[in-house]
Amino acid sequence: KMFRATDDLWNVLSVPFSSGWIFDVELIARFKRVRSSSSSSKPQCEDIIYEYPLESWHDIAGSKLDFMSKISALYGLAKIWYDYFSPLAWWMPAAVDMANAPKLEL
Repeated sequence: KMFRATDDLWNVLSVPFSSGWIFDVELIARFKRVRSSSSSSKPQCEDIIYEYPLESWHDIAGSKLDFMSKISALYGLAKIWYDYFSPLAWWMPAAVDMANAPKLEL
């Protein structure tokens, strides 16, 4: 993952992640929330995030992901949706308001 050092990046990184090892999904959710609530003319996330596809995949036996890890990831995805995109997210204290989060100063 590569990012440009922008104000939006500082904003989304200023609050700790709650999603564990699927933090990258939460990171994209935060970017989407910042960009959708912004009144500026910045491009939307769909226009600036690029996923470079793998050309091949070589499976290595002995995965460390057990059943509970997969359940935890599903719970994390549901929590990210609820915190950032649910119709109830605007009033829930667990939802991070990235547009009004304190900015990190260098």
